[in-house]
Amino acid sequence: MLRRALEADPDHTDRYVDAPGQALPFGDNSFDVVVFSNSLHHIPADDMAQALVEAGRVLRPGGTLYVAEPEIEGPEDSMGYPVIDETAVRTEAQQVLDNLDPNRFDSLRRFTYTSEAVYESFDQWCDRVVGIDPERASALDKHREDLSERFHRMGERRPAGWAFAHNSLVTVTTAR
Repeated sequence: MLRRALEADPDHTDRYVDAPGQALPFGDNSFDVVVFSNSLHHIPADDMAQALVEAGRVLRPGGTLYVAEPEIEGPEDSMGYPVIDETAVRTEAQQVLDNLDPNRFDSLRRFTYTSEAVYESFDQWCDRVVGIDPERASALDKHREDLSERFHRMGERRPAGWAFAHNSLVTVTTAR
């Protein structure tokens, strides 16, 4: 995904840092906002809480932590199963968010929103699935025909491609 971001923004490659969320290479109180956009659940489960501690460390007092995570069980799960089954890691991410350290964060707000992902083709969806986790490639190849059938059945055909609803659970809090 970093490669894709760099390709999409070649004029600002110096603004991208490849680092684990649980060990950020930034000083204390360095940022006004830290965003986890559909990413906390991709951090190893044992490190998710530490990633939020790190977010609190690099946030200035009064800074905002914004975490958007996919709903625990969404329509994309039934479409992508067995290649994509993130139920356990999404549940873990929500549990970690439910237990944010009140000494680091306060004024917790939560809400849900629905967005739409549009893919020009099934192949573009496959590229994204594997781009997120390259270990999915062999399972995707093994189940390609079934996944293609579900993609075309569950997606809504639009001029720009195939549209899929995506529900996210958002947690917004302020650093102390």
